[in-house]
Amino acid sequence: MSEVQKLSFLKGATILVQDSANHGYFYIVQKGTISIHSAHEFSDKELSRFEAGDTFGLVSALTVRKHLATLKAENSVDLIKIPVSMLGKYMRSNRSICLKMLNLYSQELKALDKYLAQINESTDSADNPEKLFANAEIYEKLMQPKLAAYAYLRYIEYLKNSDKAKSGQIEKARQKYGALGIRLDLDNVHESHKRQLNPDDIVFVENEPSHQGFIILRGSLRISKLVRGREFVIAVLGDGEIVGEQSLLHKRPYSATAVATEPTELLALSEGDFFEKVGENVLQKMFESLAHRIWFSHQRFAILKLPNAIARLYSFLLYKWRVETRTFDAGVKPNTAHTFLFSFDDLQKMCGLLKVKDESIRAFATDHNLEITEKSIAVYDISKLEDKVLSYKRRASGNASLV
Repeated sequence: MSEVQKLSFLKGATILVQDSANHGYFYIVQKGTISIHSAHEFSDKELSRFEAGDTFGLVSALTVRKHLATLKAENSVDLIKIPVSMLGKYMRSNRSICLKMLNLYSQELKALDKYLAQINESTDSADNPEKLFANAEIYEKLMQPKLAAYAYLRYIEYLKNSDKAKSGQIEKARQKYGALGIRLDLDNVHESHKRQLNPDDIVFVENEPSHQGFIILRGSLRISKLVRGREFVIAVLGDGEIVGEQSLLHKRPYSATAVATEPTELLALSEGDFFEKVGENVLQKMFESLAHRIWFSHQRFAILKLPNAIARLYSFLLYKWRVETRTFDAGVKPNTAHTFLFSFDDLQKMCGLLKVKDESIRAFATDHNLEITEKSIAVYDISKLEDKVLSYKRRASGNASLV
């Protein structure tokens, strides 16, 4: 694989074609503007065009998949073409580009998550600590008192640091917190560089003022958003994944809630010591994590458009397995088993099945290839899962009813 190259394109030129192969490169825009054309048209800048300083191609390079969109030069464009094998080294020696790329991909992921949440019901995507009180009340209604207590405490903390706070607001939040009967000690929770979590421990809640980003050293976190009074599970992230990355760059409130699903160890990151803590290998893993999550988010758009509820469930598990095992192109060997560390309820939420009737998914829940427990879903043979997905695809292409 060659070293870094410089490329130039004239106005109107096609730079990349959707579904063409990526042979292991990502690109940085030095000059010009590039329009993005894909099966899903978005209004967000992060999903509709690239400008000077932006980067592309990393998702398809790291997932060894085809390009997700067609790119066209809106004017004269200059690019840098970089082998993905040099990613960690290049980012380590180009810190400003690294932070910009981290920002770009995390913004893209945030935009994708917003669209995924809106497919079923619209949501106010603006992140604001003022919403912590309302969120706490929703968690109470959803029978999640620990999350409610945490949100009330963070709301009280926010009000104490706000020059607009009124004593009546603080007292009301204290009364609501006290009525829950749960005592949480959040003092200095963000001071340690490494955090050891037990199952159900809270890392942060949606709209909480941000303090740090985190790399999951081991274990897993459940990431969710509140959508119209319901919980929408965005993802369950594991070893090597990064969460809360926007706090490294903009100090924005967290846009989602993160809760440990098993014993978990986190490495806390802040902008000031980011490069001191993170070496080339960790940088490589961080960008791989973002790329894999973006790839999977694009697959979820297709999954959430499937009219058949069971087809959604099977398809989600298959693509999630590909992401977790980094098996993007290879066929599935018979008798390949895998356990997903999320509940059946979480799976339904991730598939946008917030209101589905039990009888419509009974066949999935009673599938002998699955073992569904309170906190996990085990698949005895992934190849049989793939057969189910292919069967639904064939029926759909043949215009068979998927109701």
